[in-house]
Amino acid sequence: MPDPADIHSLADSDDPATVERSVWFGTALLPSGWASGVRITWHAGVISSIHANVACTSDDERYAIGIPGLGNLHSHAFQRALAGLTAAAARAPRGR
Repeated sequence: MPDPADIHSLADSDDPATVERSVWFGTALLPSGWASGVRITWHAGVISSIHANVACTSDDERYAIGIPGLGNLHSHAFQRALAGLTAAAARAPRGR
C-alpha cells in the first residue's frame, strides 16, 4: 500500500479557490461523442472550459483516456423503509 504522503493531489500544492487547473486527455468522451486532444480547465472546483483538438501544454496534467464520472446512485432507502415498518409492527398491540 503506498504511503498517503507520497500520493499527489491537485489540492496539495495550492489553494484550489485561487488556482486554475487543466487536464489534457489524448481521447475523451464528450456529450458529442469521442474526441481527441481534449483539455478540461476548471477554477475553484467549477469547469470553466472544454476544448477538443488542442495540443498538450507543459501546464496540463496528461492522461490517455477521459470518461465522465458516475454519480453515486447507491442507496439504503429500502432498508430505512423496512426498519420503520418493523419498528411499527413491534409497537403494535397483539390480540390473543
